[in-house]
Amino acid sequence: MLGYTISEKLPTKISEYMKQRFGEAFVFEPKTDEEEDVFYKIKIQQGDLFYHLKFDENGCLLERDISCV
Repeated sequence: MLGYTISEKLPTKISEYMKQRFGEAFVFEPKTDEEEDVFYKIKIQQGDLFYHLKFDENGCLLERDISCV
């Protein structure tokens, strides 16, 4: 998987949300779902945890799930 820092490739509102909560955590390549609406599905690793986040195109958090490495 490709990865990058939070400041790259994401809409500003999503980047700001993630920086406030995760700092400069490693982000795996986001997936964009564009069937009808645009969604950003993001996976972040922070320590031994993976955060699975889903945002709408306006940067509103829709889903958040946490799993262990």
